Amino acid sequence: MSTTSPEPARGVARWKAAFGRSALVAADQALVSGSNLLVTVLLVRALGLAEFGRFSLWWMALVFVQSLQQACVTTPLYSIGPKESRSADSDYHAAALRLEFWFLGVVACAAALLWLPVSRVIGLSPNGGELVALAAATGARSLHDFLRASGFARRRTRWVFVLDVVGYGGQLVALGLFGLTGIVEAWSATAALWAIAASAGLGVGVGLATFGSWRVAPGAVAACLRRHSGMARWLAPLSVSQWFTSNAYAAAAGVVLGTPAVAVLKAGQTLLGVLHVLLLAMENVVPVRAAEIAARGAWSELEHYFARLARVGLAATVVAAATIAAFAAPLSELVYGHASEELSLVIRVFAVHYVIVFAVAVASIRLRTHERTRPIFVAQVLGALVSFVVARPLVDAFGLAGALTGIVAQQALVLLVLLYAQRKTTEATVGASRIT
Repeated sequence: MSTTSPEPARGVARWKAAFGRSALVAADQALVSGSNLLVTVLLVRALGLAEFGRFSLWWMALVFVQSLQQACVTTPLYSIGPKESRSADSDYHAAALRLEFWFLGVVACAAALLWLPVSRVIGLSPNGGELVALAAATGARSLHDFLRASGFARRRTRWVFVLDVVGYGGQLVALGLFGLTGIVEAWSATAALWAIAASAGLGVGVGLATFGSWRVAPGAVAACLRRHSGMARWLAPLSVSQWFTSNAYAAAAGVVLGTPAVAVLKAGQTLLGVLHVLLLAMENVVPVRAAEIAARGAWSELEHYFARLARVGLAATVVAAATIAAFAAPLSELVYGHASEELSLVIRVFAVHYVIVFAVAVASIRLRTHERTRPIFVAQVLGALVSFVVARPLVDAFGLAGALTGIVAQQALVLLVLLYAQRKTTEATVGASRIT
């Protein structure tokens, strides 16, 4: 009879499984970020800066809905789902799916009432075709992102990868076909939105068909809603302020400088998409892992986990950002077919910006793991208030440079507030663990 302990073998198996999941998550985020980068390149080349700027302004509306969805549905799902002790097809995830459908219904009703006054404020006059395409793209992409979040929370990384191959890989195929046939040039922003809606819709179809059980016990949806509401009461207004801080300067640039200025900002930001691979992978993996550690009450292990994440992730982000900034002009020439002083400046400033964004993301996840969303809300509201006050004056006075200065400054302000709140949370956690 063997006297060898099975523990080392189980440890190796767990390590291999974790490494395999991490590699697949990284590949998935490379697919998503690479697809988004290539889509931007295709659209800039096909539409030109003015029409791409118009598309970017409409895209802000889609991102606004997704930010609300993150606050109300997916962010709580990341933190709550791993703490559930049930199976992958538990009532919780089926109930969260129902919440997602309710959320999209509420958004549709609100959009029907608000689209006309909002479009007048931003100075765009959409036609019926644009609105239908925007609604289809928003609904399909939002559902697709919910399914991704649910898959990551249940550690179904292969399933998520398949959905993204269909949804994000499909949009490249659709836009490529549209470009070859001349549809993008003829339909402009509307064609791009339809291509994105169609590809995301295919991913949603595959995801819903293989989601698992949709059955829920009586009261499961209400219980899920109460649990999500506890976090969303701060995250929902946070998402509004966060969206505003992210887009206030682009909107001000569009009003003051025109849609080509918006296109330059978005094109430069998209070129930093390689850093989104790290950020998005972290958002899909770290909250789940941190929640599992917190569920065991292993607070010291949790602190070491975040410290290691900050060191390694920040170093990787700095190296990547510095490389992109150093080759800003040749990269823009290679990717977009032209280089300019304005685009090079945008790329370099966003390289600095993304280093701060990474630090903000780590601090936010750390606070969310403790289900402390109020400090995140306070930080983003302060950033939104500052942006609201100074965005238009900065752009009026300094043009594109003013917009870039404001973007970096408001993110730095958010980071300072989060670091202060994080310090207080760490002190309270360490004190409680010593008492117990």
